[in-house]
Amino acid sequence: MPKPRTPSQQPSSSRPSATATAKRWRWPRRPARRGRCAPRADRPDGAGKSTLLGLIAGVRRIQQGSVRVLGGDMADARHRSATSPRIAYMPQGLGRNLYQTLSARENVEFFGRLFGQGAAERRERIDELLRATGLHPFADRAAGKLSGGMKQKLGLCCALIHDPTC
Repeated sequence: MPKPRTPSQQPSSSRPSATATAKRWRWPRRPARRGRCAPRADRPDGAGKSTLLGLIAGVRRIQQGSVRVLGGDMADARHRSATSPRIAYMPQGLGRNLYQTLSARENVEFFGRLFGQGAAERRERIDELLRATGLHPFADRAAGKLSGGMKQKLGLCCALIHDPTC
């Protein structure tokens, strides 16, 4: 059974979860309203939407400016390693985070192990996610043999296996 979240792990609506600043920030064109830092889908290609999400999730290195997430600076390795497990991140691109020769279940299990889940919790969470996404009947199929939509669902399962708070 997944561990219950403590109050400090709960997202707070009274303060922003993430803020980002840079010397020459070209996105968004207008400053975000105070307490908001949400990429807008209607921005053109190359505007930095995916880059910003990668910075917030801690999977991309900050080159200039600052990114503060859940009360700390993502440039600080200790804060980044403590914060990243609380964030669900699914990279852009169909199946980029999947191992094509592993089965759907093995892919999700791999990510559960990366996040340090115990065997019982991992089994329960995998079953819950595969059923919720309709992938349960395809649990033993190699990721490379899944349709595009199924790969998207599997990528989502891998991003959510650790029951993130954000």
